[in-house]
Amino acid sequence: MASKDAATVISDHYSMNTSPIGLALVISNIKFTKLKSRDRDLGGKEDYENFTNLLKNLNFKLYTHKGKPTQDLSMSQMKEVIEAFARDEHHANFSCCLACIMTHGCGEPTAYATRLAGT
Repeated sequence: MASKDAATVISDHYSMNTSPIGLALVISNIKFTKLKSRDRDLGGKEDYENFTNLLKNLNFKLYTHKGKPTQDLSMSQMKEVIEAFARDEHHANFSCCLACIMTHGCGEPTAYATRLAGT
């Protein structure tokens, strides 16, 4: 029996025919209150731009929260945005969704918000 490639398996089980194909949430934290400037994610802005351009080229619609980009968020703001994204009624109009958090961390399973612990 011949094995199917991943694209065939997905198309056999999931209809991916909406346009845009999905809704994408990308949270990108670049500026941090307690990190020295040399420790900041200097390539973070470029990473965000490259990743969001890729998603647009893959026909994803980028999610914004209250009309604002989802960048440089505190932990409470990240939680608010993720919960709003999960509840968004527009998911029914798309074939899939994607969520990505781009930030610093200090080992598993920690990810930094813009305000580090103790701030």
